[in-house]
Amino acid sequence: MRLTSRLLIGLLLVCLLAVTRAADAAAPPDQGGRPSLPSASLELNLLSFNIRYANPGDAEHIWENRREHAVEIMGQRGYDVVGLQEVLSSQLDFIIERLDEYAHVGVGRDDGHQAGEYSPIFFRKDRFALLESGTFWFCDEPSLPACKSYGNSIPRISTWARLLDLASQKPFLVYSLHMDHVSSTSRLSSSQQLARTVSLMNGERLPVILLGDFNNQSESSPEVLALQRENFIDTFRVVNPLPSPGETFHAFSGMAMRKFDYVFVQADSPEAAWQVTVKDANINREYRPDPTLGAIFPSDHFPIWAQVAFDYPESE
Repeated sequence: MRLTSRLLIGLLLVCLLAVTRAADAAAPPDQGGRPSLPSASLELNLLSFNIRYANPGDAEHIWENRREHAVEIMGQRGYDVVGLQEVLSSQLDFIIERLDEYAHVGVGRDDGHQAGEYSPIFFRKDRFALLESGTFWFCDEPSLPACKSYGNSIPRISTWARLLDLASQKPFLVYSLHMDHVSSTSRLSSSQQLARTVSLMNGERLPVILLGDFNNQSESSPEVLALQRENFIDTFRVVNPLPSPGETFHAFSGMAMRKFDYVFVQADSPEAAWQVTVKDANINREYRPDPTLGAIFPSDHFPIWAQVAFDYPESE
């Protein structure tokens, strides 16, 4: 009996050891204490486009001759977020009517309502929820409509929106802006104000996108360098480094003169929960030939676009 009991105990120990080894074999190898988890990604197709205000003195390039093409550019490639500049109320109404898949935010710069040019943000209704939005003026009193104190003779603004991507549940900030075309002092002060504003608004370290016409004289102008020092990346130059031509303003000639227009994204930092990748970026230089009027461009600026991804490594 004593021998039989010892034999049974030995058999039980062998069985337990076999089960333990099988469980160890089925378990994934230890990789730093935790198995890796799938990541979430916020991928965005972005467009910045100064559409040229509806000026009746533009001869064959009046808004009525180019508005269909301008709206087609906005809608044809499925852009997720679009920042526009120089938009008058009548132009805004036309765009809203034609692009009903987009919602928008923005106000006129002359009164904070409908007067003067807008820098509106359009975003896809089916993909994003609007969490918050507003407009500020580039001046010493940013909430005062029509304020101008940096040496510019006309008001300059930025419209902004905090959007939530419904699929990934990731929020982000986007700004659409238009800086002064005359005063370099105004442009630099505006860039510095923009950087401060983004920092104050973004305590959560969300992804930030700037879509705008900076009216800069060169790509090394102080207003551009001020943003680059704050970790903003020119998406176009990531994909198309110098000496690739990047000029966007062409005055309806098709021969671009200066790179006024940008899609900036803020680079990731140790405090951010995401990493940014610029997947593609380019300039749309297309036009419509007209047998009577010649080449009709959708604007005196070429629209500029970028595809970016903000990747979030998930943690338990």
